[in-house]
Amino acid sequence: MIATTPLSALREIPIPDGPIPTLSELLTQTPNDRAVFVEVKAKGIEEAVVSVIRAAAKQCAVHSFDHRVARRIRDVAPEIPAGILQTSYPIDPVRPMRDAGARDLWQHWELIDSELIERVHADGGQVVAWTVNDDDVARRLAGWGVDGICTDVPAAMRALVDDAIA
Repeated sequence: MIATTPLSALREIPIPDGPIPTLSELLTQTPNDRAVFVEVKAKGIEEAVVSVIRAAAKQCAVHSFDHRVARRIRDVAPEIPAGILQTSYPIDPVRPMRDAGARDLWQHWELIDSELIERVHADGGQVVAWTVNDDDVARRLAGWGVDGICTDVPAAMRALVDDAIA
């Protein structure tokens, strides 16, 4: 489990671009014109995450499956947009967002339709679809007005967006 694995052990896991970076290192390497979306997997580290984001002075948003984490981020740092992840389609999709003080709804792509996007947008929120790895699905979601797509194939999705803009 990652939460109990020492950083030194995580750094030994081979990945293409070198050792797994800390959040601070990642933010240092990120261009200033890019937003960073930080997913918090563990409750109780919200203040540490906020501290790193503030020190880096980067444009970030924080989201979590644990909606209490999103709420805590908003309580500690109202200037940092918060989001919630979910794998259900509530009767009132904006209620969990309101309860958590979230701006963003990270919704599993199979549970997104144009009505959900319209309702979230009408309430001032944004919808991010996850995890989209299929071009046709990405095109459909973009056509409905989704605000972002989380993917395992960023180069392919980037090419799709570039083709749509050209």
